[in-house]
Parts: sequence; structure tokens; C-alpha cells
Amino acid sequence: MIKCTTSLAAVASSSSLSATSAHMQCRSIVDSLFRSVLTNSKDFASATVHIKDIESTRKKFDTFVSSGSGALQVVSDFDRTISKYKHNGVITPTCHGIFEMDPELTESTKSRLTYLRDKYYPVEIDPTLSDAEKIPHMVEWWRLSHESIVSCGLHRDALAKTVRECGLVLRDGVHEFAELLRFHQIPLLIFSAGLGDVIELLLENFSMYTENVRVVSNFMQFNDEVAFDSGTTGCS
Repeated sequence: MIKCTTSLAAVASSSSLSATSAHMQCRSIVDSLFRSVLTNSKDFASATVHIKDIESTRKKFDTFVSSGSGALQVVSDFDRTISKYKHNGVITPTCHGIFEMDPELTESTKSRLTYLRDKYYPVEIDPTLSDAEKIPHMVEWWRLSHESIVSCGLHRDALAKTVRECGLVLRDGVHEFAELLRFHQIPLLIFSAGLGDVIELLLENFSMYTENVRVVSNFMQFNDEVAFDSGTTGCS
């Protein structure tokens, strides 16, 4: 898929191609992708892509190509989707994990946040509980974590420094994919239950926070002294 994305990026970056020519090249790339999938899927032990209904998926690709970039938008999570889960055998941090690296967080607050995560995360992923049963616990988790964080009086510049030094790594091909979307002005909507401030700072560090990108997440509000302001965290 990364090879396909890179090929599409090359097509997009060529200003000499007419719309018809670019469309034909994209169609050829999609066909090549499916031939590769069909070949690999015959040996499930080595296949890297599995498609339950290949014909239905092909029709969806045809629709994407024929409708053009103006009818397309991309929706993505951030943690372990845009970012890697592991790099060189080391698990990379999530947005919340990066936030907890902030030196302004006291050790007692870090311990408190870890305790709350260990208590409530198993509830979040428990397959035997309904959403209605989980929600009160998730709200309580957020409230208690929020109160602990507010008590530390965090500053935006300290958080920005923490993000720059966090060591998070993006998935292979993400830069090329993001540039392809930017070139065609295709919206990239990043929805995350993490911290939007951290995600935006990361995107800026990777030169990926372009005009077509919007982050929908939990954002912190800062007062005039740029310290974390109690009671103003919310999703935007």
C-alpha cells in the first residue's frame, strides 16, 4: 500500500499531466494493487492484505477514482495509526504518554494518573460491558485525571518542549500520504480521544499541520499567563 501511495504521489506532483492522463495512471495503479493482493491472497501464510469481498472493494476503489479528489476526505485516528506502535523494538508513546513526560507534572500526579489508567482502562476495553455501562466510569476517569493535572499549573512552552523531545515515530509512508492529500486539498480529519494540543504540536514538528488538516480531540485551554486553566478542557 505504501508503494501505491508513493506512486500516486508521483502522479499528483507532475504538473504536466492532464486530468485524463492522471486519471488513467491512477486507474492503472489501483489495478496493479489489486493484482498484487489477488496474487498474495492465494498464500495466506505470507499475505499481508486480506480482503473478504474483493469485487466489492474494487468497486469502492473505482468510485474513489472516478469521483475525484473533490469528493474525498480522509478520517484517521492518531495513536498507533498515524504514529507507530513500536520502533526498533521499543514501544512508542501515545499522546497521553507524552503528556505525562512533562517535567511540570509532579511525581505524585504521575503516580495518580497511572493508578487511574490501571483502574479504568480495563473497563474501557471490557467486551462484556455495554457503552452505557462504561460511560460513567469513563467520565469519572476524565474528571479525576483533569483535577490532578490542573493542580500542577502546566505551561504551554514546557509542553511544547516535551513534545519535541518525546521520540514519537510516524508510520512509514505517512509523510508521502499527507503530502498527497495536501497537494489535492483533500481534508484530513484526525479524531482522537487523546490530547489535541499534543497532536497539533507533533504535526507541527513533522511539518504536517497544513491547511487541509483538522484535529478533533480534547484540547486544553490556557489563561493569560499560559498556565493550564482549570475547568476549560473540552473537545473541539
